[in-house]
Amino acid sequence: MSPQDLEAYKFLRLCSIDLDTTRHTLALLRRYKRADVRSVLIREAAVSYGRPFSKNHGELIEFHKLSKALVPDWANQLHKELLRLRNQQFAHTDIKFYKPKVAQFTLAGRPWFPMSFKSYDYAALLAKLPQIQQLVHEVDQNLCTQLVRIERRLTPRSS
Repeated sequence: MSPQDLEAYKFLRLCSIDLDTTRHTLALLRRYKRADVRSVLIREAAVSYGRPFSKNHGELIEFHKLSKALVPDWANQLHKELLRLRNQQFAHTDIKFYKPKVAQFTLAGRPWFPMSFKSYDYAALLAKLPQIQQLVHEVDQNLCTQLVRIERRLTPRSS
């Protein structure tokens, strides 16, 4: 196995850990009923799920990114939604997503600049929890299948 192939394998193993973290975070959601706690947990799940699919720096390979081919066809829209949320709102502050509008008022003789901006409906995302759990499970299973194939090539065969 070349050093580049070994680095790619290591990246896939790290992706598996990210998906495991996502599964554990989603499982925590069953224990909590408060909306503020649930919104933090679903946000963390989206961030950890999206991490392998983002641009990740390597040492020998400039960038690593988990293949979208591991995502089941039925979940393409949900996958895109989770990545969009992660990349534009949950892990970044993209003005294109928030579309902020600033107003100017005077209050007690002092200028005041309130701002409104787009937010996300956490309740709607939480309603998709069963589908998100299934998506994470299937991506992880597909990744494990890929890892097993690589590991079989690494294992010396006895005669």
